[in-house]
Amino acid sequence: MQKNYYLSSVLMIVLLLFNSNARGDSFDISSYRESGNLLGLAVDPITHNIFLTNGSDGQGRLLEFSPEGVLLNDTIVVRQNGNDVLSSAVMVDNGNLFVNVAYSDDWSSWDRRTIELSRDASTIFSDFDREPFTKGGDGLTYDQTTDHLLISSYADKMVFETTLEGVLVNSYGGFISSYYDIALDPFSGDLFAINNSDILHRYNKESSGNYTLTESFDLSSVGITRTPLALDIDRASGLFYLQESNRRIVEFSLDELLYCPATPWDFKVNTEQYLLTEQLALGNTFTFDYWWEMGMEPTDFNCDFLWFNGAQWETFGWALNFDGSSDGWNTASFLVPSWAQGDTAQIRFQLFDWGQQTNPTIYLRNIVSNGTAPVPEPTTLLLFGTGLAGLSAAVGRRRRK
Repeated sequence: MQKNYYLSSVLMIVLLLFNSNARGDSFDISSYRESGNLLGLAVDPITHNIFLTNGSDGQGRLLEFSPEGVLLNDTIVVRQNGNDVLSSAVMVDNGNLFVNVAYSDDWSSWDRRTIELSRDASTIFSDFDREPFTKGGDGLTYDQTTDHLLISSYADKMVFETTLEGVLVNSYGGFISSYYDIALDPFSGDLFAINNSDILHRYNKESSGNYTLTESFDLSSVGITRTPLALDIDRASGLFYLQESNRRIVEFSLDELLYCPATPWDFKVNTEQYLLTEQLALGNTFTFDYWWEMGMEPTDFNCDFLWFNGAQWETFGWALNFDGSSDGWNTASFLVPSWAQGDTAQIRFQLFDWGQQTNPTIYLRNIVSNGTAPVPEPTTLLLFGTGLAGLSAAVGRRRRK
């Protein structure tokens, strides 16, 4: 005869205030993606107009929008016979645009260059070959203090500093990922980077020359849910501009974003996605590292771990208390009841919000029971709840007759 037990933890959140989801200002660009990806974005710090480059229409279009999203200019950048792919872009202090371009006659071999052109694309002043120090997929930004360019190499996880004429000055490492685009904050001097996730990374340059990841931010806190493709920072206002998956341009400030772990995590759980692990052999203890994030901070949290004894829920006598969003990794550890030790279980982490719009998220890593790490089966599910997070486990035990 087999008897099933259920282990569960419930996080009760008391909310005294209501909060709406933060959303950055935005305008739609999906109708302008007629024949290719819009891969580059540059902001004019004087007029605050926004320039986009078309990445794959074979002619290299440059589009200019007002800050409100009105199309002001749609120009073809004429280079040479063959296919032109324009990607990352930035405007420098002299008012000219620098754009990363790749040329190909047959779409198989590529000549990667960076060009300097007038803001109306009527004049190309210069270009240089960036192939010697990058291997494609390059982000581009401008350092106003040195009048230099910073070019990120997607393949190398490196950033290269060059003069405006393309002379290599320095190269920097220390990046944890490959990035689609980068932007230098003129006020802090920090470098911001995006890749194919909803996370914005912030790097600080050390005295040694390399960059160190200092903070990460959740872009979904300003409504960005699809892949970010291009990034720039207005050097006058400090506002961020991001091109989201060829759909829209989103404007936001850094203080609108929620923090998330600056170091890698294994799993992310929110109201739309829960985590269900594969079978885990239970030892004496169950532990995991967590980082908790919310759109607003209630007065307190508490998390009770419960198990179902076949008739009612009972506690383990162990609780986890939260106080607003985390400012660092914490480790939760509790004893597995003796009756469950030696059994196997599937652990489920699940969050509910019940329309309170607190945007709760838990980042998890190092989920173990006496050193055994489970393999995840992440599942997307739309849930409705109120301040409730659940950790549950279905445990099967076999009794001897």
